[in-house]
Amino acid sequence: MSNQAKKITPALPRGMRDYLPDQMAVRQKIIETLRRVFELYGFQPLETPAMERLEVLSGKYGEEGEKLSFRVMKRGAELERALEKVKAGEAPVSELCDMGLRYDLTVPLARVVAMYRDKLPLPFKRYQIGPVWRADRPQHGRYREFTQCDVDIVGTEELSYHTKFMDAEILCLVMDVFSALNIEIDIRISSRKLLEEICEISGISNDKFDDFCQALDKYDKGGMKLVVEDLKLRGINLSTQGIIFLRELSELNTSKIILSIDQIKNKIVNNSKGEFQDSIGCFDLKELFETIFSLRPSMASKFLLFDPMLARGLDYYTGTIFEITTKDKNLRQSFGSIGGGGRYDGLVEKFIDKSFPAIGISFGIDRIIDILLIEGKEIEMATGGAIAIISQSQDSPHTPSPQSISQAGYVQDLLHLKGISAYISPYYGYRLGKQIETAVRMKARFVLIIEDGVSIDKEDVSFGIKRLSTGEQRRLTLDEAVKWIKETEQ
Repeated sequence: MSNQAKKITPALPRGMRDYLPDQMAVRQKIIETLRRVFELYGFQPLETPAMERLEVLSGKYGEEGEKLSFRVMKRGAELERALEKVKAGEAPVSELCDMGLRYDLTVPLARVVAMYRDKLPLPFKRYQIGPVWRADRPQHGRYREFTQCDVDIVGTEELSYHTKFMDAEILCLVMDVFSALNIEIDIRISSRKLLEEICEISGISNDKFDDFCQALDKYDKGGMKLVVEDLKLRGINLSTQGIIFLRELSELNTSKIILSIDQIKNKIVNNSKGEFQDSIGCFDLKELFETIFSLRPSMASKFLLFDPMLARGLDYYTGTIFEITTKDKNLRQSFGSIGGGGRYDGLVEKFIDKSFPAIGISFGIDRIIDILLIEGKEIEMATGGAIAIISQSQDSPHTPSPQSISQAGYVQDLLHLKGISAYISPYYGYRLGKQIETAVRMKARFVLIIEDGVSIDKEDVSFGIKRLSTGEQRRLTLDEAVKWIKETEQ
């Protein structure tokens, strides 16, 4: 057998992905677009650790979320003691772990608010962009590590006027984000309060509400048949009347929003046998839609849908819930939602005895990128260096002189001082064609040519400069070149 060390197969763990420079350029442009919209609305950046204490994460995501959470084992002596307890039957296997990778960015935010509530400006408007991890089954559009981009508002009970508009502000922001990305979307909206009323009318006990929501969350995958089957697996047998009631809700015209809400309200009141004089869920939703339509009438009619079958499976939602999908049916079936969120007024209370009304939205960056690439949408961006500095040497083509390199460095420094991205070609001094070919491959937008024997420190010295995307060539001074480059960025 050879003494040569066995080579390691270069491969990724399942559900993970690399981003090569071309993909990163698209990714960064999307994130820049999102960040710009967020900051227009007054949101501030926040960062939290990749790992949280297990007790912070546990009990917040529902049954499915608990199964999909990545747990981190204890270390050193703590792990040894835990192993001894497990082997002796004195502790469950879960005792081996004390931390977990974050499942989302919302629960860490609730911890931050609880820890720093006296230091944060309230209402606290934050955005966060970072990776999260889920032990999911990898498939098309579904990863074990992916980037979430969250926007949240955490308010105060005292500022009731602001709380009223928190939901509307988040949804207006969502419409602006996808308009900026040029993606046609639907925003489906419902309410956990409405679902509680539907659950009761359907003859399902309150202690089974979370099971009801998790079953209803499967409606998009298999319709009412799958919902009823899943409810049975959870020990819930709907009556014939309950099935008919849910089917009637699923057949409402979701584009006729106010009419559909009024129809549901009437169904709830009529089916409650006098128990409900009104529907709190319908009242809140109607007020929300009327607020958004008053703020953004044209956009709201284009994007918003009322969907009484929307559930969102996470346990911490308490009021308004919404989900974002593309209008393209095929892409919607392939990728599912590309964003979602809702109101979670009770989450911070899991840490401290104080109520903080809150609402947030999470954008699926990875799915948005995939959709943009599939749709072939052009994303304008400056990738690589704005200028590749190359030479037009007359002799010794592969060995540029120290003086020639010094000239290139001088030009690069001046461009940097003007706020222009620039780099010296790695093939500086080679034949001109080789340098331009490399600049194209490295995504430069321009090449600036330094000729031998030219005194570049003179103010009126001119350079040959070429815009690679159009082939247009000019002879300009450095100040003129900077002006031309910046004009192309407008």
